[in-house]
Amino acid sequence: RVAIVVGNEAHGLVDSSNIDQWVMVPHRGRSESLNVAMAATLVCFEVAKQRDHAASNE
Repeated sequence: RVAIVVGNEAHGLVDSSNIDQWVMVPHRGRSESLNVAMAATLVCFEVAKQRDHAASNE
């Protein structure tokens, strides 16, 4: 099971949030960060892509 938890752009999540694994979405450009909705969309897409790939290999 996967739970994707996102924080706001300014403060993120606190370290004591019982997070098992942290993920960073790399980006290039002038901005310091991605919009949280865009970052969550990218992470959900990658999770779905990896699950589809794993299912096709079974």
